[in-house]
Amino acid sequence: MTTTSRQNRRSRIRPPAKASAAVGRVLQNAASRLLEAANGELSEKSLHEVRIACRRAEAALRLCQDAADGRAWRWLKRRLKTLRRACNDARDDDVLCQWVQRHGTSSSKSLRQAIRTHRAEVQPRIVELARRLSDKHRFERRSNKVLKQLRVCERQGQIAQAFGQRLFAEVYRFVKALPAKRDDASALHRVRIIGKRLRYATELVTEIWPDVTFAEPNEHLHLLQDRLGAIHDQVVGEHRLRKRLPHRLARAARPLVRKAQSTVVRLQRNFWRWWQASPIERMLADTTAEVLTLMNQTP
Repeated sequence: MTTTSRQNRRSRIRPPAKASAAVGRVLQNAASRLLEAANGELSEKSLHEVRIACRRAEAALRLCQDAADGRAWRWLKRRLKTLRRACNDARDDDVLCQWVQRHGTSSSKSLRQAIRTHRAEVQPRIVELARRLSDKHRFERRSNKVLKQLRVCERQGQIAQAFGQRLFAEVYRFVKALPAKRDDASALHRVRIIGKRLRYATELVTEIWPDVTFAEPNEHLHLLQDRLGAIHDQVVGEHRLRKRLPHRLARAARPLVRKAQSTVVRLQRNFWRWWQASPIERMLADTTAEVLTLMNQTP
């Protein structure tokens, strides 16, 4: 019976990809989605793709901060964040409209129309922001400047250390964001957002260094996002039904507001039950170990 030595096993691992090439693909995908949005193609699916492309690009830029900080980096990060927030606003309207349709009352048609009206008001801003980003190759030119700085860091053999330090900072932010109070919906939302940022960062690192794996932590973070995302949708929906609808529809929305509030309580209870049974300590320990493995990569 033949055995495989550790040295032979490691020799079969793909060599690390270029960080600049991996980050370049993320930024190129964002540029493609920006062009679609600038042309007014904003269905629910395309809006979702723009949001995800922005989030992944932001995660890639955060990893690059120590290696490629500068005016171009700050410009990209700031503009992507502004666009993503506008997309989030429209997406929340889409989700709420579907929820009202499923759980609506006799007045649900009027409620949906009011929500769609707000969604229609947000869309031109998204299109304009995307145009400003993509016009005159602004996004492409600044992306190339960031990638040029990354390639310098690669040649100097410092890229693993730079990315590892930033990834460790993301792990620390996640730990720091863990809520102290169980009924704090805004704290749970912060955990979800920071967890999403951590997952996108680890996915990019795994693409560049295949022998650094975050499979189990990423699976756990994905489940956490799904559960906390459901809570967030109900919280945002309740707020919009109470604050953003015309006064004449306030009474019609009350049953849905109460339903959203009770759903939030139920989902939070289910979340904490799941959280107590989940291996959060092991996940964080494994993630930290993999980050240290990354930082010890030989140039």
